[in-house]
Amino acid sequence: MLYAGAYTPLKRVSVVNTWIGAIVGGIPPLMGWAAAAGQSATHGDGRAAPGRSRTSGLGYSARFTIFAWQFPHFMSLSWPIREEYKNAGYKMLSWVNPARNGRVALRYSLLFFPICIGLCYTGITEWSFAVASAPVNIWLVKEAVRFWKLEGHKGSAKGGCSGPVYGICLWL
Repeated sequence: MLYAGAYTPLKRVSVVNTWIGAIVGGIPPLMGWAAAAGQSATHGDGRAAPGRSRTSGLGYSARFTIFAWQFPHFMSLSWPIREEYKNAGYKMLSWVNPARNGRVALRYSLLFFPICIGLCYTGITEWSFAVASAPVNIWLVKEAVRFWKLEGHKGSAKGGCSGPVYGICLWL
């Protein structure tokens, strides 16, 4: 319903479609966790496995990570094909508001620092993850700043704006 009823029709109406699409994209990790949690989050007798007392937190953290990742990823991927979106009548920030397109990519790239720290704070990962992910997050933000400053010119997913975020998601 959310995909076909809101996301798809909004593509021709408003740039809000991207946020709806990110919500839709974040649902599969949550569904996967819900399906697997009974088998991998407990000892089999219903008791929570060590470090897994907040099983719903794991699913929601995966969902939020994927949600946040989609913005630097999509904003940079949409830049080189912005004219095609425009010609097709799809309202995407890459052509509707290039400056905001870069700001959104940067804003969500910056979120990966608190996301990684939050994963540690909640016990989902060890604190070493915050340290180990910092260089990748710094690189992501550096590329996102470049993408934002140049409003996409000389920057795209091919230049690294989404690559580091993809790496973080694989790392999780």
